[in-house]
Amino acid sequence: MFEFTAATGLLTWTGKANSWVSQPAAARPTSAPSGVLPQAGWVGLMGLGGTAVGAPITSLKTAKITITRELENEFTVNGTQNPLVIFRGGLSVAFDATFIAQNETVYTDMIQNTQPQVQFQFQTGTGSSLALVQFDMQKAAFTSAAPDFSAKTVNWSVSGKGVFNTTNVGTSGGLAPFQTTLKNAVASGTYV
Repeated sequence: MFEFTAATGLLTWTGKANSWVSQPAAARPTSAPSGVLPQAGWVGLMGLGGTAVGAPITSLKTAKITITRELENEFTVNGTQNPLVIFRGGLSVAFDATFIAQNETVYTDMIQNTQPQVQFQFQTGTGSSLALVQFDMQKAAFTSAAPDFSAKTVNWSVSGKGVFNTTNVGTSGGLAPFQTTLKNAVASGTYV
C-alpha cells in the first residue's frame, strides 16, 4: 500500500510478502541505508483523463493506492516444511483519494462509468539523482464518489480500481490493471 498526504508527510509504503523457509544468516547483516531521499507528499502529481503532465489535477489532497496479489501456499507431504508451490493468482489495484471539490468530474466519471486514465507520479532530482515512482492505470473505474463536508472546504472522497487493459502490461503481454515505474540510481535488474 502506498499512501500520501499533500499537507503533511511523505510518500510511504507498507507491504507483506510470502516466501519459502529461509536459512539463518551466516553472519550479521551489514547496515546499508539507501542514499535515495524520501519523497514528500506535496511533490506528487495526479493525472485524470490523461497523464499527470497532460491532464493534471491540482485539487488532490490525499490518496492511498493498494496493490493486491493473491497468493496461496500449497503444502504437501514431501519431507520439507516448504510448500511445494506458492500459487500466484489474481492481481488488482485499488485507490482512495480526497479532492477539494472544484467541479464534479470524479462524480460524473463514477455515475457514467467513464473509466478514465489515472496516473500518480512522484519525481525529484534529475540525471543520476533522479528518483521516480509512478502508477499508471490506463482505465480506472470509480466505485464511489461522495461529497465530504467535514472540513472547511467541501471535498470529494472517492474510491476506484484499475481495470484490466492491454496498455499497462509491459513486456509480459496479456492484460493488467496497472503498471508501476520505479527509477533511481540503482542499476537495472537489481530488483528481482
